[in-house]
Amino acid sequence: DVAVITVVDYAVHEVSFYDEDLNLVKVETVNGGEVINPSELASSNVWYPVNSDEAAEEAYVVDSDLAFFAVSSVKEINSVSDLKNISNDLDGRYVLGDSLDLSGINWEPIGTKSKPFTGRLNGKAKSIKGLTINRSSSDYVGLFGYAQGANIIALRLNINTVEGHDYVGALVGHAARSTVTAVSVTGDKVVGTNYVAGIVGDLNIGTITATFSTVDVEATGDYVAGVVGDLDLGTVTATFSKGDITTTGDYVGGVVGHSTLSTVTAAFVYGRIHGGDYVGGVVGRLRLGTVVATFLHGRAYGDSRVDGIVGGNLFGISVLNFADGLGFLAF
Repeated sequence: DVAVITVVDYAVHEVSFYDEDLNLVKVETVNGGEVINPSELASSNVWYPVNSDEAAEEAYVVDSDLAFFAVSSVKEINSVSDLKNISNDLDGRYVLGDSLDLSGINWEPIGTKSKPFTGRLNGKAKSIKGLTINRSSSDYVGLFGYAQGANIIALRLNINTVEGHDYVGALVGHAARSTVTAVSVTGDKVVGTNYVAGIVGDLNIGTITATFSTVDVEATGDYVAGVVGDLDLGTVTATFSKGDITTTGDYVGGVVGHSTLSTVTAAFVYGRIHGGDYVGGVVGRLRLGTVVATFLHGRAYGDSRVDGIVGGNLFGISVLNFADGLGFLAF
């Protein structure tokens, strides 16, 4: 199906097309009342929001199975205030227009369990630095606290200390049916109790692709890792984690603490991983999933079920993985 766009406001002279990651695809110069047929842009399962330089809310697409958006819904983030205002439109489409500094702010996470972030953010390879969160008694802590059906790409995130209770990640505390792509996390450390990780505390159905984290992770409970603490029905691909992972709890991994029906592929871990039961250099515990082409340069330590790649494997597949550091039992 191909959408037909009719420019109904005669003040509109340019219509811009964005792909699903909010990258600008094409700009058409048109006259009012002129019909645009973007057949060369459309493809299966791809949507293009529509933008105009004036009266964007007038430029709508009708009778299409593709999901189009007027540019009024594609908002540019140029200040800390703009970033905070995402909480007022959690389903919005956003692009980061400039790098931001959050130093000196005890950040309030965007999105809660009752009102999750459901939109899209394209960082455009710009940075948000100085993220500090001191909320040791709060759950769902991160730049975004709770995300559902969200898409976050091309963001450079630098943190000081991000501290919460359960579901703590530098980028997102808990995410469901969401994607994280080309995101880096650098800086100091992430601290919490359960479901604590360098990027996403807990991911239920989703993907994490082309990411790296160079922060330490400290916890006192279970499901702790360098990238995602607990991964259910998800994938982690092409990721790098450098940092020490430390907890007294169980299910601890350099990339994923606990993985269920999920895939971890092309991951590199550099650091030391300390935990209780089910401690792995890459994945703490694997249930009915796969771990393929991963590498550990470091050590994994724990009380029981410790391994340089996968601490415990229940009907999972682990192939083409290497470790130049073994797993050690702590005495």
